[in-house]
Amino acid sequence: MIEVRNVTKSLGGRIILNDISFEVRKGDIFGYLGPNGAGKTTTIRIVLGLLKPDSGIALVMGKNLAEDDEARGKIGVVLENDGLYEDLSAYDNLDYYAQLYDAPRKERIEELLKFVGLYDRRYEKVGLFSRGMKRKLAIA
Repeated sequence: MIEVRNVTKSLGGRIILNDISFEVRKGDIFGYLGPNGAGKTTTIRIVLGLLKPDSGIALVMGKNLAEDDEARGKIGVVLENDGLYEDLSAYDNLDYYAQLYDAPRKERIEELLKFVGLYDRRYEKVGLFSRGMKRKLAIA
């Protein structure tokens, strides 16, 4: 599913990643850990195609997201900042993003809220949600 081969990246004259390689296969549970400044965020940005490596390659489902707009459009990620609007309801947050991406709305939003277990709280402001509930909504 994810293949990182011999990736090297320097930023500001400093080597951030030095010839890293790893693979995540379908069905694997994968954690990417390291101390502050170890290059975790840089690696994820390269995998997502947001940053190009100096050398090496990163593939997701066999695609280089830096070069494949269609494949990049099929990938989602929830980073530390979940991008939710705390003054909007769970439903309105999903509706906002659906409009931005010209995605199906009412039925799909309800389906996703049911999937993550937030359907009964769909009209509550996100600012009242626990951190875990916010993460679930961000994934939806």
